[in-house]
Amino acid sequence: MYKDLRHYISSLEENNWLMRVKTEVNAELEIAEISNRMTRSNGPALLFEKVTGYTYPVLINAFGSMERMSHALCVNNLEEIGTRIEEIIKLKAPDSLIGKIRSVPKWYNIIKSFRHKILNDGPCKEIIKKEDASLENFPVIKCYPGDGGKYITLPIVITKDPETKNRNVGMYRMQVFDAK
Repeated sequence: MYKDLRHYISSLEENNWLMRVKTEVNAELEIAEISNRMTRSNGPALLFEKVTGYTYPVLINAFGSMERMSHALCVNNLEEIGTRIEEIIKLKAPDSLIGKIRSVPKWYNIIKSFRHKILNDGPCKEIIKKEDASLENFPVIKCYPGDGGKYITLPIVITKDPETKNRNVGMYRMQVFDAK
């Protein structure tokens, strides 16, 4: 497991799966074009350190190969994830009391692995902007000449139903219309 994105970036670098781009690049079309070329040639993840007009770097293609995806999920290959899910689906509760007691540790480990953690502190809270928060502070990329603007591609969107309090996590391509 990785402590945070910085830790994962370090692990990419240690495995020679990351290229740091120190040359200044533009978030409108240029980053997407460079990334697209690298992806097609099975290239490494890219960390654009200088984006014109922004103070934040851009990490792209961090999970862009089966090898990097397996590395991110801490497995040798992605089949392991499928095998784990299959094992969980096929699990049946034992019929005998002794069998049920013996299966408690296995069920506990399965349930524990799906629980989320709520933390009160972490690196993501180093900079918190409330009053002047703006999407314009971030180098959101325009990927294609025909796009209607800039898009945040595959963000993790977490929603919470106001009545049931159930959470949902989804990934969508979200267009940035304005600062908010």
